[in-house]
Amino acid sequence: MTVVGDARTAPREAIFTRTLFRWLIALVLLGTAASLVVGRVAKVPVKATPVSLAALPGPSTSTPLPSFPTPRYALSLGGATLAAAVAQTPWPLASLTKIMTAMVVLNSANYPLGRTTTITAAEQLQSRQELAQGDSVMQVLAGQQYSVAQLLYAMMLPSADNAASILASMYPGGESAFVAQMNAQARAWGLTHLSYQDPSGLSPADQGSPQDLLSLTLRALANPTFAQIVRTKQIFIPDLGTVTNLNQLLSRVPGTLGVKTGWTPQSGRNLDWAIRTSLPGHPLLVGIYLDGPGGFGPIFSSIQQLVTYVNRHYTTTLLAAGTVVAVAHLPFGFSVPLRLAHPLLLVGAKGTSVHVTWAPTAGGQGLPGRITLTVGTETYTPALLPPAFPFLYRLAIFF
Repeated sequence: MTVVGDARTAPREAIFTRTLFRWLIALVLLGTAASLVVGRVAKVPVKATPVSLAALPGPSTSTPLPSFPTPRYALSLGGATLAAAVAQTPWPLASLTKIMTAMVVLNSANYPLGRTTTITAAEQLQSRQELAQGDSVMQVLAGQQYSVAQLLYAMMLPSADNAASILASMYPGGESAFVAQMNAQARAWGLTHLSYQDPSGLSPADQGSPQDLLSLTLRALANPTFAQIVRTKQIFIPDLGTVTNLNQLLSRVPGTLGVKTGWTPQSGRNLDWAIRTSLPGHPLLVGIYLDGPGGFGPIFSSIQQLVTYVNRHYTTTLLAAGTVVAVAHLPFGFSVPLRLAHPLLLVGAKGTSVHVTWAPTAGGQGLPGRITLTVGTETYTPALLPPAFPFLYRLAIFF
C-alpha cells in the first residue's frame, strides 16, 4: 500500500519544489537582514586612503605671470582662480552694469526678443541731451520702433546708455522696479558685493567687486543669447545702421568671446572679458579689470600677453567619471574604492602636483566622506559615486 505524502515515495519533482521553496525563504531572510544593515552603515566609523595622482603634464616654469594693467582684478581659468587683487572690494562699474541689465531682460518673461517698443518724444529728447553731455547713446527719433533684441545689441556693443533706459522702462513698474529686480537678482545669486542705482552704469553708485563680477560673467556666458550678443563684432540695425562692438579683443585675440567695456571719470577703464584658450579642453580664461588708467589700448595689449603666457605655461588634465581617488577601509578587512561621480577638469601650471585628501563626514561616521583635490592654490571638492558595499560586509555588521 502506498502512503500519500510519504517522502520516500514522492516524485523527484516534489522534492525539487520543496528544496527550491526553502532556498527562497532563506534568500528572503538574508535580504531582510541586509536591508536592516543598510540603515546602520552610516553609523560605522571608516577611514580612507587617498590615491596618488600624476602631476599636471609638462615641464614646470619659473616665469611669473605678466604684470596686470589695473590695480583691481580677478581672473579665472577653467573656473579655477588664476589671480586676484582687491577682489572683494566694490568699485564703480560704469557700463559693466549693463551685464546685469541684460541678464534681467533675458531672464524675464516680459522680454520676448521680438517684442517691440516705440520711441517717445521724451526718449528722443533724452538721447539728444545725453549725447550733448558726451554719453554713449543710440540716436533715436520719436515714432521709431526697436525690438528687445535690437536694444540689447545697441546696449552691449556700442554701449548705448539710452538703450538700457528704454529696456528698463518696458518693465512692469518702470525703471525703478527694473533696478530693484537687478539688485534682487544679485542677492538671489549670492553676489553680495554688487549694487545698482540705474540700468546703464552712469551713476557712480553702481558698484561691484571683481570677484562678484567674475561670478556674474560666468553665469551670463552660460546664457546662449547673451553669449551670442557679446561676441558679435558688428550688426546692422534699421534706423541705426551698423553698430560696432567696442571690445577690440574680438579682432585682436583669437577665441575672444566678449564681454563688456566701461568707463566713467569715477571708475576709470573697466573691462570684463572672456577668451577660450588653446589648452586641452579649451577652458575659458575670464578676467575683470577695474580702475585702469589711460586708454584701453595698453589693457588689450596686456591681455594678449597673458593669453600667450597661459597657452604656453598652463595645461589641463581630465579625470574621467569613475576615476578612483581614494580607498575606504571597512571593518573585517574589507575595502571600497571611492570614485568620481562626474568628469573633472583640473587646470594649472604645467608640472603642478595634484594632492588628494579625504575627510570623514560629520562626526567621523559613514561613507564616502569628502574628497578634496588641490592643484596649486586651487581646490576641487567633486561629488563621489555611492560606494557599493560588499554583501559580506553588510552581514558582518549585522551580526
